[in-house]
Amino acid sequence: MIAPAGGSAKASLTRVDLVNNAFGAKADGASGKVDLTIFDSVASSNSLYGFAASGGTLNVNIKHSVSTNNGTGLYASGPKTTLRIGDSTVAGNGTGVTISNSATMNSYSNNQIDGNTTPGATIPTIPLK
Repeated sequence: MIAPAGGSAKASLTRVDLVNNAFGAKADGASGKVDLTIFDSVASSNSLYGFAASGGTLNVNIKHSVSTNNGTGLYASGPKTTLRIGDSTVAGNGTGVTISNSATMNSYSNNQIDGNTTPGATIPTIPLK
């Protein structure tokens, strides 16, 4: 979990396996701003979320990663939360995608989001640039 006590935090996770936890990677901006980049990583078999962002001011970017066999594959909550995903797979989760409390989630249209027990929210697609 990336959760600054105040101020801001910037983190980058590359080639990380996040397995058998409550959540794989979570950005929590309740007390500050978080910028998190996840690249070439796997979140699997986590009871709550594979990749999550909630509260405060958050920018989470996920690229070339996998979220599978979690309670929820992708989770974003809060009006100042933005989660972007590209070239990634979200499959085999209880719920594929949850977007709540006015969060923003965008897909770069080259993702595979399928085969979840409940699909969940549809992610707005933005063009690759």
